[in-house]
Amino acid sequence: MKIQFLGTAAAEGWPAVFCACEFCKKARSLGGKNVRTRQQMLLDDNLLIDLGPDTYMHALVHGLEFSKVTGCLITHPHQDHYYPQELHMHHAPFAHGAQNLTLYGSMETLTQCKETLPDPENIGISLQEVQVFRPFNTQDAHVIPLNALHARNLQCMFYLIEKGGKTLLQGYDTGWYPDETWAALADYAKSGKKLDAVVMDCTNGPNPEATNHCGLPDNVRIKAKLVEMGLSKPDTRWIVTHFSHNGGLMHDEMVELAGQDGFEVAYDGWCVAL
Repeated sequence: MKIQFLGTAAAEGWPAVFCACEFCKKARSLGGKNVRTRQQMLLDDNLLIDLGPDTYMHALVHGLEFSKVTGCLITHPHQDHYYPQELHMHHAPFAHGAQNLTLYGSMETLTQCKETLPDPENIGISLQEVQVFRPFNTQDAHVIPLNALHARNLQCMFYLIEKGGKTLLQGYDTGWYPDETWAALADYAKSGKKLDAVVMDCTNGPNPEATNHCGLPDNVRIKAKLVEMGLSKPDTRWIVTHFSHNGGLMHDEMVELAGQDGFEVAYDGWCVAL
């Protein structure tokens, strides 16, 4: 499985568009890995996780052909993760030769899509409602949606993804996992399966939070519990992403701090091969 981090920031991006805080000023000055667009991931060039407002720029900056994408998992319908207006560009005359695309998401997610695209099937887009703890298959992946602790007025989820013989736990935009999610992971552990990579929310950087997002202290606690449950391997990759300027640490500072607990720090464009 190839994992590419297209964007690694929280909702405001980093530097944030209207922000003059010292951390945004520093990111603008340093550039490079300190400049972060809104969170989005791509697996094996054909399965997107989230479809935010920076999707088009990600295609340009990283030299990607999203015409090849056949599936998109939406974690929740907040605007930094879900910009369905982009799907208007999926058909002629705006696009030629795009593969049929299936959008996977909650009822709220698909309702927003239908409001934007009254007849998605006619432009090569299929909508598939998914529900937490009910496994489903994409074109070449097996997926288990898990309940996230995020916006209380929306169904928010993250995904356990088996693809290409590898298993990824994608867990950003959540605080401490809800009890029922821990129970589902315990059941998964009983099957003897292990996680090849775990991607965690680190919106708060070095500071704990755990109610809507996480910081590194929360990541350490989650990692310890997953290890205790028997879901890790000696070579499991532990990765943090979804950073906010409110966390305050530049990329190299975060690398130094997170590395002490065995975490790698994602940055825009980074590819991980499992």
